[in-house]
Amino acid sequence: MVRTSVGYAGGTTPEPKYHRLGDHVEVVQIDYNPLLVFQEVEAKFKTLSQLLRSTAVARLNGYVGGFGTPAELELELPTFGFSQGAEQRLREHVASY
Repeated sequence: MVRTSVGYAGGTTPEPKYHRLGDHVEVVQIDYNPLLVFQEVEAKFKTLSQLLRSTAVARLNGYVGGFGTPAELELELPTFGFSQGAEQRLREHVASY
């Protein structure tokens, strides 16, 4: 994932807030680069249930979103179980921040 955005959609309440949604609904937008590591994430987690029970995707999202240092990524890379190519793409992406 490249970035996530959260907010509110629909509804008529002016300037909705978390504790005052009115008739709005909460929405999430996920922007991702499928060439980055998505194919390997998809291959690793065969079902949506496996994906949702894993913390790996949330941790990856943090790195791809610019949170976390290259040193922290190096410590976690072996736990993801990705190919060397995917690991290198992650390294390059994190280093670009």
